[in-house]
Amino acid sequence: MSRTQAAKLHKEDRQIRRQERLTAAQNGTHIAKLEQKTLTQQISRQTGK
Repeated sequence: MSRTQAAKLHKEDRQIRRQERLTAAQNGTHIAKLEQKTLTQQISRQTGK
């Protein structure tokens, strides 16, 4: 993995984690099942799984 690819991957990961924290804060510190599914799908696409 190149340095550029690694940087892009880290940036995407931070964005997903930021969204997860915001969603949790809006829902009283937990993530709804549908929101968790969406985040899991984003992570899967990001990692190529």
